[in-house]
Amino acid sequence: ATVLFGEGGLCKSWLALWMAMLLANGLSSCGLSAIEVMVLYLDWERSEQEINRRIAMLKAGGGFSTDLVIPYRRCYMSLGDELEEVMEMVAGLSVRVVVIDSLLGASGGENLSETKVAGKFFQAFRRLNVGGLVIAHTQKGNLVEKTVLGAGSWENQASSVWEVKAPKEPGAVEIPAGLLHKKVNIGRQHLPLAFTLRFGGAKTPQEEDTWARIGAGNIEEVEGAEKNIPAWMRIRHLLKGGDQPLSVIAEELALSQETARRTLNRFQKLFVRLPSTTKEGLWGLVSHESS
Repeated sequence: ATVLFGEGGLCKSWLALWMAMLLANGLSSCGLSAIEVMVLYLDWERSEQEINRRIAMLKAGGGFSTDLVIPYRRCYMSLGDELEEVMEMVAGLSVRVVVIDSLLGASGGENLSETKVAGKFFQAFRRLNVGGLVIAHTQKGNLVEKTVLGAGSWENQASSVWEVKAPKEPGAVEIPAGLLHKKVNIGRQHLPLAFTLRFGGAKTPQEEDTWARIGAGNIEEVEGAEKNIPAWMRIRHLLKGGDQPLSVIAEELALSQETARRTLNRFQKLFVRLPSTTKEGLWGLVSHESS
């Protein structure tokens, strides 16, 4: 199971549905590579009409085949209570991946802080014998470090956990979003991924948009992602705007000069010290084109 978690209203379901469509078409985009598999959308949050509307919008945005279909099941009880019916769909359709939207509904609305609730969910999920993309929420409040809503068991038993970051901007037609990799059991932790969600087609603010598109973004532009971006990525972004001395790099990025110096010297394929008339010298990018 791969968990996508974040606050409400951050387009988590849009991203998960888009990833499901990448899998259904075997496409690669924005740093994600997919093999073509059958995906089943298990929905505790919305309706089949709404999911089909979003699929149509993403098709209209371009990149997907017009005959793409995502099998759908509207769910009412916990995954464990609906397991037999879901297993029949998985077997009958040769499903390889399920999208679970969302964890609260799939747990039957029980107290997610109880370890036994997480245990019951993962016990049911493992019986499906498929990959899973699980949408979850986070705790409310101004916490320094956000985690999946509920007990630590949710993150402990998931194979991979990503935090979704995006601004809440009502009426925005373009939304920068990021995925921050918090935990992984298989392989190594990934660098942050960035996306731009675009909506359009409405002639007036009162009308509904007719298309949606998700493309590559810039993680440095995603609100709240700063602390999770490696120092070398932040320095690279700064130097794209022009060469800078070490003291300015450290001050602008709130790094110690030692950390900045060590990073610049470590990534010599990215950064180069330039000739300068000052004692401190300037640092720049090895190649603006390749960076």
